[in-house]
Amino acid sequence: MKNFLAFIFGGIFSIGLMLSGMSNPEKVLNFLDLFGQWDASLAFVMMGAIAVAFVPFQKLVRQPEPKTLLNEPIELPKQTQ
Repeated sequence: MKNFLAFIFGGIFSIGLMLSGMSNPEKVLNFLDLFGQWDASLAFVMMGAIAVAFVPFQKLVRQPEPKTLLNEPIELPKQTQ
């Protein structure tokens, strides 16, 4: 079951990368070229990914014993002062 889910989610992730253009080397190089023809579109892709992941991560952090969808424990760093 783990391998099947990894295959499905990996496929969804790769489709997202292709749709956003992150698999295009020229687009990535233009994003990294800050002083030339800088292309900021990948920054918006990154901000969108952070926005989508933020809410589930906050929910996960607030659980006393966080677990994955397959009911396996997740070890998160403890808060320190």
